[in-house]
Amino acid sequence: MSNDNEAGSTDKPRRALSHAWLRVLATLLLAAVAAGLCLMLHTPLPWMIGPLIATSLVSMAGLPTQSLAPFRNAGQWTIGCALGLYFTPQVVAVVASLWWVIALNIAWALTIGLICSLWLHRVHAAPGRFHVAGITRVTTFLPRRPAVRSR
Repeated sequence: MSNDNEAGSTDKPRRALSHAWLRVLATLLLAAVAAGLCLMLHTPLPWMIGPLIATSLVSMAGLPTQSLAPFRNAGQWTIGCALGLYFTPQVVAVVASLWWVIALNIAWALTIGLICSLWLHRVHAAPGRFHVAGITRVTTFLPRRPAVRSR
């Protein structure tokens, strides 16, 4: 004889999986609508800016959004290829002539990251209200790098 708890326990993973797919589909629908709106408004890069702004606003509002890693990776690959098409020899020459601006930006990002990590370590390593057990300087530095934000 089957127990109701046993039958219900197999439904929970299925329900969770179906909810995950519903969130993915809702997020994709939101992105498509936002891209269509940006197309109507004639914004630059409507298929990137519209979904980026819409999903960011919805996520910041606390509503659940979800993407699948293969879809996200394919999208980043597509955008990278599309942007790469604009790197003609003339563009590469201009970028190379601005090496010092790129070096300053790298130094600026690393400096700001270091300052933020020192502050985070000072606030969270010391005993008190915001103490986080086991926090190290490495733990506070690595998440502050700009490239980490894409994860």
